[in-house]
Amino acid sequence: MGQRNRRPRVAKADERPAGANRPLLYIAAAAAAAIVSYVAVPYLASQPREPAVAQRPRAPPARAQKLPMPEDAEARKLRCAGYAEMGNCRRASAFMIAQCPGTCRPDETFCRRPPPADHQSWCPQRAREGLCESEWARGSFHFLYQCFSSCALYDPELVLRVLREAHESAISPFPNALVNLAAAVGDMAPLALDDALAGAGRVHEARVERLHDRPRVRLVHEFLTQEEADALISIGKPLLQPSPTMASYRHTVRTSSTAYLGNDVHPAVKAVRRRVAALSGYPEANIEPLQFLQYEAGQQYEGHNDFFDACDVDQTLRGGERRMTFLLYLNDLPDGDEGGNTTFTQLGVSVPPRARAALAFDNYEEGSPLVGTVDCMHAGTPPQRGTKWAINVWIRVREFH
Repeated sequence: MGQRNRRPRVAKADERPAGANRPLLYIAAAAAAAIVSYVAVPYLASQPREPAVAQRPRAPPARAQKLPMPEDAEARKLRCAGYAEMGNCRRASAFMIAQCPGTCRPDETFCRRPPPADHQSWCPQRAREGLCESEWARGSFHFLYQCFSSCALYDPELVLRVLREAHESAISPFPNALVNLAAAVGDMAPLALDDALAGAGRVHEARVERLHDRPRVRLVHEFLTQEEADALISIGKPLLQPSPTMASYRHTVRTSSTAYLGNDVHPAVKAVRRRVAALSGYPEANIEPLQFLQYEAGQQYEGHNDFFDACDVDQTLRGGERRMTFLLYLNDLPDGDEGGNTTFTQLGVSVPPRARAALAFDNYEEGSPLVGTVDCMHAGTPPQRGTKWAINVWIRVREFH
């Protein structure tokens, strides 16, 4: 029995029987197969076939999986120390806090809030499949923000590169802006602004006044024409909704109403964007969509700042910090209404709404372009009897997405 289960031993050439016929059997089998093929294939080809089922295109092969940072505590500590030596505590604060906690001292980073966590349960798997890089390469920043923690773990070089590039743009110099023509507090400088609604080549006279230094606060008198102000109110009023706040880190009361004006809805909107770009020195592409505001009697916006934090990764990816704010006043309040001011609580400056004027202030100082200045905290005080209409214009350090 044991011998039957053994593999047959192959006989050597001199051990086989002289009349062995295995080669002849192989030849006969091959000939039979050829005959069947000759007869059967044409017959089968002539028979009606079932309609083909549509096939989904095969997905491209997934990228090679990326390896996470070493689980070994000592190896991870060494890697994080290397990241810190490269200056990433400042250049990529959100990454270092998320992936290398405790490596950077608190005063070495620009984050005052925690970095974002993953927003979806599938982030680790998708990040490991290489989607962080592929989504970023096709121009989508949303995946990198939505899965920031997993992307930082599985694709650290991508996240470090993106945050370092954002850091480099953030320390770029401030432009030589026309809005700074009034050099000292109390100075007034004339400006000639384009008047697009009056016709090509037409201009109107304006004046810029310096209200405060460090941070710089200016008031541009007659920034708008009356026709433009009226047009902006007509566009914005039908679109009003309760004003939003970024509740994750701005615990303020805001009771006004808001509407966002698209970049091409009306010549007056286009004129405002061009004019803000010309006076600020930043490209028009850096300007967010205009935010139309309505404050009815008693409505307000408590003290707040317009800048972001280095751990606001979504805002970093969308265009970086808001370098400057323009607040356009579209109307006067009734005589005797002493409310509706824009009040800088740390500077002792309070600006009443003046129809057609624009209040322009820096959210960062030139000597410290990475940390917003809290001295620019401002509040919209409530009108007492009338309705105040205004427009927020925020300018990013890079093109806004």
